[in-house]
Amino acid sequence: MKIRRGFVSNSSSSSFCILGTVLEERDFPVIENMEDGLNEWIESYLKKAEHNFDTRTGISDYDEDDVIIGIDAESLDETKTIAQIKIEIEKELREVFKFPEDKEIMVHFHTDGGYDG
Repeated sequence: MKIRRGFVSNSSSSSFCILGTVLEERDFPVIENMEDGLNEWIESYLKKAEHNFDTRTGISDYDEDDVIIGIDAESLDETKTIAQIKIEIEKELREVFKFPEDKEIMVHFHTDGGYDG
């Protein structure tokens, strides 16, 4: 897999590319102290859990409070396939946030608020 790490100057360039999923407040029904918003809560939680997921908010294709969380494309392990990395991200998200096995976690590439499907 090749990843372009340089600057892209055309208008179709994207400001970020994350392999991950979208989290919403409803994904955390038992969390009561989210006064500062979901993104701030996730950032604080990840820091305490010592995980280095990348996050983005305010993306036009989603509710402004939704959080895209995953791994920045530049940080992907080039010795693994995308399918392997998707499985690892899903597993780690389940472990970090203690999501139940029946919760669907769709891991895709997210760029400028869209994904590759």
